[in-house]
Amino acid sequence: METMPNKEDWYEFCGFNESASTFSTKFIYNERNLTLTPCAEFGIIFAEHTFLLFATVLHFFQLKSSERIPPTSSYDFGVSPKLIRSVLAYKLFVVLLTCILLFLSIILGIFSTYELKLPLLIEYGLAIVIWFVYSFIWIISLKNDLWTRPTCLSIIYCISSKCFLMIAAQRWLLYGPGDPRTVIILVIVGFHLGNYLVNIVEWQISKRRNSNWQRLQEDESMGLNPDADEGANILSRLFFCWVNPLIKKGYNGQLKQVHDLFNLPPSLRVLHTERRFIESAPNRFTDDEDFSLMRALIRAFGLQYFSLGLLRLLGDAFTFAGPILLHLLVTCLQDGDPDGYGYLYASLMLVSTFLSAFTDFNFNFYVNKVSLRIRSATISALYDKLLQIPLGRLSKFSSGQVINFMSTDVDRIVNVCNSFHAFWSLPIKTIVALYLLYREVCVFETAIGFRPVT
Repeated sequence: METMPNKEDWYEFCGFNESASTFSTKFIYNERNLTLTPCAEFGIIFAEHTFLLFATVLHFFQLKSSERIPPTSSYDFGVSPKLIRSVLAYKLFVVLLTCILLFLSIILGIFSTYELKLPLLIEYGLAIVIWFVYSFIWIISLKNDLWTRPTCLSIIYCISSKCFLMIAAQRWLLYGPGDPRTVIILVIVGFHLGNYLVNIVEWQISKRRNSNWQRLQEDESMGLNPDADEGANILSRLFFCWVNPLIKKGYNGQLKQVHDLFNLPPSLRVLHTERRFIESAPNRFTDDEDFSLMRALIRAFGLQYFSLGLLRLLGDAFTFAGPILLHLLVTCLQDGDPDGYGYLYASLMLVSTFLSAFTDFNFNFYVNKVSLRIRSATISALYDKLLQIPLGRLSKFSSGQVINFMSTDVDRIVNVCNSFHAFWSLPIKTIVALYLLYREVCVFETAIGFRPVT
């Protein structure tokens, strides 16, 4: 019966140095030849290529919206369609060549004397799969005459392809410049450097085309996508990239009237919110229930509204992660940090601060959207009710009371929606803050006069 691998087996598999004195020299790099350990290199390559795979899959759903390459017979705004196709073809060639050369490295590492450790072979195999998936973007673009040039994907490609520079430096230090394991990676690096130049050429083509187009359209105002918010991709909605055209339009001084702004998204239009509210409202004839404004609002918008509480809870958790990590960092600095955990805590503090801000502004934005839908549905229902009341009964209310119904009372309902999540969040934050105070400065010990039992 086979036994589970022990600690020594894992150290040998990953190339760790068990006799090293610090965390970094034990697990991250070899201080003798100043190279990364195989598992550390694998972790870095895996992280970078995961972002590339994620961006590639996301962009597959946006390919249909890419700009089409003009017909070969045309010369669109001073741009040659043949040159655009040559750029896309070179990108495809570089990606496929990368897969072939990495596969050749695996063959050499297994069946020749130029051996590679198993984590590096796994690393090459993973890279082959991801780059092959990435190649389908350019295959589809060439097949369907699409000029694919998304900024986000280009940035992630540059970051992911630069990992071959690191791999080339690793192989150079370990095996020398003439070793096939080094030469193959250097060839990949050379073609990707050529691809960077091609990207610059493509950027110049796009810049020239846009400048020519703007020259023809200089007297016309910039148009905005009518479905910019809810029609954007997931990354654009999370980071509010869809607002950039509006900011650019304001920078150009073209925000002069209301219609220069974005249109209301479909979910905020009165017709949509009123229909959803009416369909969700209890009715004596269909539900055997009397009408209830609270039940109607909860049924119509409750799921989206209450689910935002998870985002609020996550934001609070990231907020408190900062002080806890700061305490760990200060403790490391006071007691000494031979294993290098201080860098980890400092990095996690930056990440937690970013995620806290990210969750907070998304929470506030979507809570305000739900509040607008509730305001729209409530005012529509109230106005509809006023139109159904006979004039004899309506005369009992003064114009001031009617205005209060339509403004002040509705504002109170909306304010409850804006404050409900704070109602349960603030006590939790207070309890956590008091607990952290109790741990750090023993405020209860000095104020109440008792000592905790240890």
